[in-house]
Amino acid sequence: MWETLVQSGRTDYVASATLGDVLNGLADPRRAGFFKNLGGSDSIIGAPHGYQVNYYDYSQPGAALEDPTWSHAAISYVEVEFLMAHAAVAGWAGASDAATHYENGIRASIEEWGGSSADADAYMMHPMVAFSSTTAATQIGVQKWIAMYSNAFEAYAAVRMYDLPMQTAALAGTVTPSRYSYPLDEYSLNTTNVNAAAANYSGDDTFAKVFWDM
Repeated sequence: MWETLVQSGRTDYVASATLGDVLNGLADPRRAGFFKNLGGSDSIIGAPHGYQVNYYDYSQPGAALEDPTWSHAAISYVEVEFLMAHAAVAGWAGASDAATHYENGIRASIEEWGGSSADADAYMMHPMVAFSSTTAATQIGVQKWIAMYSNAFEAYAAVRMYDLPMQTAALAGTVTPSRYSYPLDEYSLNTTNVNAAAANYSGDDTFAKVFWDM
């Protein structure tokens, strides 16, 4: 991230309104950790997703992401707790209580990004955050998506797995694809196998769903 945001000298990474509007609507305490150049009451100034905009008019990735020593886990306690919440809602043996795992995941994420236990307590009182068995799947999906802010692949997976409503068509007219296509070097170096695999995805169609996204 340091190479991307600092060493590159680029000034084109800004907050998307897709995430910013959700975080603002929930008064999410992680906003000041996720982004800098915030508006009043720590609100994120998000750009319309997919548009070319003036970098300085919008919130930008937070200082933590610019730290060259910032660490990253391939799979974190936060992600495991959301996976366990999902398993509990699905009725899988050994997953115990969904609400407990869900709240553990939220609390750990908030504290990871500089929030306090009191911040987490207040956040989980929000009517859109407080666990409900009737909306559990969507709640788990949304909160996992937020918590995976610094793990883009898992956030992308959460959008598809839970059919989250905030990721439909961008204002610029683009639609979030269901999968990545195979890269050109695979077609060049592994032609037989990649063609066989692509046949499972309507000829490598980026809108054909992967096996767990049904």
